[in-house]
Amino acid sequence: MLVGEGISEGVEEINQEILQSRYRRGMYDSYDKPESMFGMHEVFDNIGLAGEGALAYWGVHPQDPGLSTQDIRKAFNVGFISSLMFSKAMHATSNLLPVDANNTRNLLAQLKNDR
Repeated sequence: MLVGEGISEGVEEINQEILQSRYRRGMYDSYDKPESMFGMHEVFDNIGLAGEGALAYWGVHPQDPGLSTQDIRKAFNVGFISSLMFSKAMHATSNLLPVDANNTRNLLAQLKNDR
């Protein structure tokens, strides 16, 4: 599960890197699509962007030759590693709490006593 979460976060970081690269190059300066981002075409565009990012990670980017494979890989690795670290930290924190039906109440009591 952690690996799947890491891959998902890494792909999200790739998408952000691709969009930032395109904005820097002025590819969205004449964007004339409707304002709504909830159209079905936007959903499919986002799926296509994720697929394009996965290919770009491996150095294949025929649709956008201006992408930097090194930047794409760095973005994925940052997203993947930070996701794993955050998930492990949350798991470790949950192990500190006593196991009973009142975990939230006990946590709030501990926080109040720590003042």
